[in-house]
Amino acid sequence: MPGIHEADRLRGEGVPVLRRAAFFSRAVAMSGASALQALAHVLLERFFPVRGEIRRLLVIQLGQIGDYVLTEPFLRAVKDGGRGEVTVAVLLDSINADLCAASGVADEVITYNSRKYTRGTESFFPAAELGRARYDAAVWLRGDMKAFAWLLKRRLRFVSAAKYPLPLRRSWSPVITGKPAQGRSMHYAECLEDLFGQLFPGRPGISRVNAASHREAACERVFVHIGSGNALRRWPAVRYAELCRMLLERDGATRITLVGSGADDAVALPIMDALVEYGGRVENLCGRIELTGLKGLLSTGALYIGLDSGPMHIAASAGIPIVAMMGPQSPKVFRPLGTQDINVVYKDFFCSPCWQFYCLHRANGAGACVLAISAGEVFRAASSILESKDAGGATDGDELISKRVGGSLRPRRRGKSEGAASL
Repeated sequence: MPGIHEADRLRGEGVPVLRRAAFFSRAVAMSGASALQALAHVLLERFFPVRGEIRRLLVIQLGQIGDYVLTEPFLRAVKDGGRGEVTVAVLLDSINADLCAASGVADEVITYNSRKYTRGTESFFPAAELGRARYDAAVWLRGDMKAFAWLLKRRLRFVSAAKYPLPLRRSWSPVITGKPAQGRSMHYAECLEDLFGQLFPGRPGISRVNAASHREAACERVFVHIGSGNALRRWPAVRYAELCRMLLERDGATRITLVGSGADDAVALPIMDALVEYGGRVENLCGRIELTGLKGLLSTGALYIGLDSGPMHIAASAGIPIVAMMGPQSPKVFRPLGTQDINVVYKDFFCSPCWQFYCLHRANGAGACVLAISAGEVFRAASSILESKDAGGATDGDELISKRVGGSLRPRRRGKSEGAASL
């Protein structure tokens, strides 16, 4: 971002008044709508609580890949904790249908591409398909007004993730104060654990054990995910090329595998061209791996590097060590979870997190908080994990978290005694 010093971006200086006003107005509108939804759900839960034994449960999760992947342990806990007595139906976006079916955590998968969430083609609400079963309760994780109206029409009682504190609802205040919004935050996984406790008190909680302690990479294979579902979360191809070059120069045994969707192949091509001198040590698998096969592939590597995305959460579930580049979303809510080494590189701009409709600091393209992450910082974060692995270091179940503070990358370990939502 030429012409604007990083310290000015952190304070919000240099942002045009009209742009600031437009950003503030839209943030207030979206925050207000979210707060009203939360209030409605809180009141419905309070005056019409879920009662009785749950034999048939509907889970509404219309979010994208990362939302579903974080939800999967919840679904598995319902099935396992119910000892086969609970029938689970899941309403989700079609992008997640194969993942859900392959996991075996749901008895019925019903697809609905909502205008609010889908990145595919919008579809009609499946009222008739949902109406064929009689549910005892529902769980609201990501939904829209059509799903809400259907619940009210059926008088189906539900528990909702909307009632939990969400940093985005305070995203308008930094535009006025120039300081980060204050308040409590919960990781999405914590919300799911609390919802599970509401529905099934006394039962064992959600297990998030992955394969980290049972796997050993056959070689120094580093997966670099070059895609993201949101235009604000895009890193330039030249940064990826620079990062890959650093990793390849660091160790002659390192091999780089680029992963992403078919659309990301256009980004991969200039990266491959820039690294042609390294020959067979770099491969491009963009668009060549199905989502259902990604977890198995990633489990063969030594390290995963990528932006905040669904594959990042798949990598966490695969047990591979991770360097996650996050922003504009807050790591406090959506950072990857696991027992392996996880290093999060995040620029704590005053306006982050935001609703991601556009960047306050830029007219178009990637967000300033993402572009502020340098290849050198990511390389240092990656090297710290690879060096720990080479030295036979163990994490003892802790996560390695990094945060940009005053121009330096300062890693620290978060012990188990700290809250899961702390950063």
